[in-house]
Amino acid sequence: MHTEALQDLSERWIFSSNTTRPSENTVLARGYDIRAIVNLLPNGDAVDPNPSHLSLQNLEIAIGAYASSHAASSTRRVISTWRQLCLWLVRERLLESNPMDLIEGPRKPQWVPKPLQPEDLSAVAMSSSQPSAKTRNPWPERDEAMFALLIAAGLRISEAIRLEIADCYLDNDPLECSLNLRPASFGVLIALWARTSSWQNARIIPPSRLCAN
Repeated sequence: MHTEALQDLSERWIFSSNTTRPSENTVLARGYDIRAIVNLLPNGDAVDPNPSHLSLQNLEIAIGAYASSHAASSTRRVISTWRQLCLWLVRERLLESNPMDLIEGPRKPQWVPKPLQPEDLSAVAMSSSQPSAKTRNPWPERDEAMFALLIAAGLRISEAIRLEIADCYLDNDPLECSLNLRPASFGVLIALWARTSSWQNARIIPPSRLCAN
């Protein structure tokens, strides 16, 4: 039976984890997560809980009690901390197996992008039409055209970057863009047509830039 106190072992594990360069907040959170579960262990009233108290049943009881009064995100973090700690204890041969591998935490909700609000779009449009004081060669016409292309045509940033003058039919109404992409994994050409009826006056390159080139 391993009788070294969990408090001392957890401090050793946290110190050994410094090789990953965690932030100060991460280190503090790990210490909090460990203490929170130790206090909820059925044997948490012991003077110095040790690895022998880390049975699957005890950890399920402690983490279940923690989850009942904390948010799902906090519970996922605690489970992650304890899974790493128990894995380290296994590597140190202080546990025969990792009981946390059998404890399932709350599922992380699927990430959903947040749409920009009209006031956000207005702010970006206003900013893109003004020359930046920090830019070596300000080119607000390009920035304004790029913004219009992304918003009105729905192109991805990578698609807009690959767009060339020859792909744009500026005299058409509505304006048309033909973009050829060559995915590295497939090696085939994909044609993407973007019709932008709301883009009436934008140009990819203003006449002044064409003359300069």
